[in-house]
Amino acid sequence: MKKIIFPFILFSLISVGAYAYQRYSQNIPSNNFPITTNTSQSSSTLPASIGITNKTGITMSQIATHSSVNDCWVAISGKTYDLTAFIPKHQGGAKAVIKTCGTDATNAFNAKSVHQQPSAAAVLVTYYIGNVQ
Repeated sequence: MKKIIFPFILFSLISVGAYAYQRYSQNIPSNNFPITTNTSQSSSTLPASIGITNKTGITMSQIATHSSVNDCWVAISGKTYDLTAFIPKHQGGAKAVIKTCGTDATNAFNAKSVHQQPSAAAVLVTYYIGNVQ
């Protein structure tokens, strides 16, 4: 029985590790700042439902209008993220995100070392909606 279980566990660990390595090692810039964006989605191709038609990006005044728990946009390192759906999922608590809604949250984001992990970047990129103008 042990001869069967050990190889299965070893294979599982290697498979999960290889997947995680592949998933999180992609798209990390050489400057070690792991935030990446989906470059195939530009501000000119954003859905009209979010009210952005400006080809050059989202202005800080537009971001400022999304400053509540029910509508939360932030700017981080020149990118705009809609974190509304993420608020209840934030591991540091909802309040940490809510207080940055509608602002440039770059300093708040960079202040936490956990945000520099590839897993944080992988989560953040899923909420990307466009560049800041």
